[in-house]
Amino acid sequence: MALYRLAGNKLPSAFRSGAAALQAAGRVDEALEWYRQAFDNGDVGAAWRAGRILREQKREWHQRGAYAAGSNALQQVAYLMRDRGRLDEAVQWAQRSADTGDEDAYRLEAELLRMQGKNREAAQLLTYGWALDGTIAEAWSADDAQWP
Repeated sequence: MALYRLAGNKLPSAFRSGAAALQAAGRVDEALEWYRQAFDNGDVGAAWRAGRILREQKREWHQRGAYAAGSNALQQVAYLMRDRGRLDEAVQWAQRSADTGDEDAYRLEAELLRMQGKNREAAQLLTYGWALDGTIAEAWSADDAQWP
């Protein structure tokens, strides 16, 4: 209630505080409106905060779209990250594509690992694949299998 009263006096700090509280409560659309009002009343940093929220929403929607479209879209995001020099993220996206059963994604992941100078890990991935915990599987052989 105090924030509404202070906001009624057009205090930018009240709008900023209200926006942060709304954002924390998951009420993003209302938070964006409060950041706009803070900016309109002289808080230049409010535009940056609103922009950050919008960038997060954009990334989330791109990710949702990639998952919905399937492995090809996931690989395209991996290539995009690679082209931007964000190799760690590219590997993560390629792994997501591989998780859909896309065998080509393993080759892409190995290529990305080699680009990072991780040649041993790349060879290990192509030979043994991913472990259930998301790491590259350790060397194994059929002789190592435990049969009941």
